[in-house]
Amino acid sequence: MATYEHLPLQRIEGELERRKRPGFGPSGGRDSKVHGPKIGGEIQEVIDRQKRRPKIADIDPAFILRVTTTSSVSEDEWAKIGLTVLANDPAKTIILFADDVELKAFSQKVEAYNGEKPEGQKNAPYAALIDAIESVGELTGEDRIGPVLRDEGYEKPDSFTESQKTLDVELWPVAGLTADVFVRRVSVALEHNGGTVISVYRGRSALLMRVRGSGQTIRALLDLPEIASVDRPPEPDWPELIASDLTVENVPSSEAAEKGAVIIGIIDSGLSSEHPFLVGSVAGSFGEPAGLGDDDAKEHGTPVAGVAVYGDLRGKLTTTPLQARFRVALAKVVNAEGRFDDEALVPTQMEGSIRRLHGEFGCRVINISLGDIKRPAGPKPSAWASVLDELARELDIVIVVSTGNASGKHLAALGDGIAAAFPDFILHDSNRIIEPATAVNVLTVGSVAHSNGLADADADNVGVRSIAEALQPSPFTRVGPGSNNAIKPDLVDFGGTVVFDGPTQRLQDGSNRANAGILTTNSDYLRQLLTYRSGTSPRTTIYFAIAAASLACPAWPTSSSGDCSITPRRCAPSRIPPSIRSNASTARRPSRAQLGRRTRSATRATTART
Repeated sequence: MATYEHLPLQRIEGELERRKRPGFGPSGGRDSKVHGPKIGGEIQEVIDRQKRRPKIADIDPAFILRVTTTSSVSEDEWAKIGLTVLANDPAKTIILFADDVELKAFSQKVEAYNGEKPEGQKNAPYAALIDAIESVGELTGEDRIGPVLRDEGYEKPDSFTESQKTLDVELWPVAGLTADVFVRRVSVALEHNGGTVISVYRGRSALLMRVRGSGQTIRALLDLPEIASVDRPPEPDWPELIASDLTVENVPSSEAAEKGAVIIGIIDSGLSSEHPFLVGSVAGSFGEPAGLGDDDAKEHGTPVAGVAVYGDLRGKLTTTPLQARFRVALAKVVNAEGRFDDEALVPTQMEGSIRRLHGEFGCRVINISLGDIKRPAGPKPSAWASVLDELARELDIVIVVSTGNASGKHLAALGDGIAAAFPDFILHDSNRIIEPATAVNVLTVGSVAHSNGLADADADNVGVRSIAEALQPSPFTRVGPGSNNAIKPDLVDFGGTVVFDGPTQRLQDGSNRANAGILTTNSDYLRQLLTYRSGTSPRTTIYFAIAAASLACPAWPTSSSGDCSITPRRCAPSRIPPSIRSNASTARRPSRAQLGRRTRSATRATTART
């Protein structure tokens, strides 16, 4: 086999949205005698309001500005006037942290701009900077209300009643002593208003607090400049559980994976480690935190583990015995209701789980089949996604996450028109990938249908409608792009499908029709050994990642640092199955760019060129 020199890959540190942009945009041609006094007056107003804010625990409040611009201004230019960029968005709204309560350097440049032009100079002094500024102001309490709370009807601070709520508070991403000061001010404000701090997370790109309090507490938080947003804690996205008639009497026996087999790390709901098909293939399981235990009361982690060990069992039931190919180690991060721990922050749980799976069990591929359906991709990745990015880079591991499943309400609203609307409804803005699938350094996996989901019994029932054909996108999959229009998902794999059942006017997935699901191990194995599932949880994509990261690593080009890291770019370009490209019976088909910019089949990824 011929070998090829690989291209050296340069690591890019930091958040993409905060990268420096060279120079200024074109001058707006403003009248400095009009624009200068306007900006100067706005600066003085924010200075005056800042001076009126009270100290908390004898600590001055942070001075946070919101500046809107008409063109780009580099971070270096803001730094010259004592301002640090905390965040920006596509609407050219910039959040700045001021280290001088008087804003002297900023005010001096505005005064010079408002003065007389130097002889022989076309524009006023500092026109490139001041012309680019549209307005200077501050964030309000309404601005700090997160998107999930807004969707629930909390549009103003006064919307919060006195009932107790557990919320996540995102502080502006500062570090060191400044981070200590921010946390201290928020903690004291909570105490003064009857609230409590449950936990704190400090990362390189996120500063978070989980808190509990009443409406009075929340209103007090929304008034603090140190806070970027207040919102609901993440909630996992779960596919429905399903049943089958397969029993231990009519399926082959199984053999455990060899002791030296590769160990796949799984972060999920727990594991039924005594399942007959998993005994001997489980390297270990634990709760993160430990109080969660490691049982699978939610009945999600065990089916995921079965897929990791065997793939789809449907095509292997004729093989005797069933041979497990890999071993698994699992970290439980959700309780029996499928919710994350009440006290530990999600980034904390993720970091603890990943470091232990990697350090104690040697996992180089880690699967996370969890997602927050209330948080679709936005202008920047979430704190959860950022932690995954950091750990993937630091530990040189492959993290595989799912795109998330589409909203059941969104699909149900289509009614019996869902087949005619396919695949256009997949491309709706509300169906973008959910957190943490926006992470840049992880493999985000979408789902394609393995069949049309129909059975022989449907032959006489015209009301039963297939929606997707084999190798077309699963009707429940989510699509890209990710944050900042990043190409997502990175890969797709078989995850089942759904069928519209006319008599019941409901969608049916693997939980109530076997042909629509993927066959795997069942958590309650004493009641039922195997189960069918439909969903976007990564499937045999894990096989590709394992083979690339461990078995085939010597044959793969190494990165510039000499490691065998596997990144999404090494999976591309893969071939699009012809049936996705050529099914011409539908009037309108999404472009390759629309379906996550480029559809790639994990089953073909091993043939991809690097």
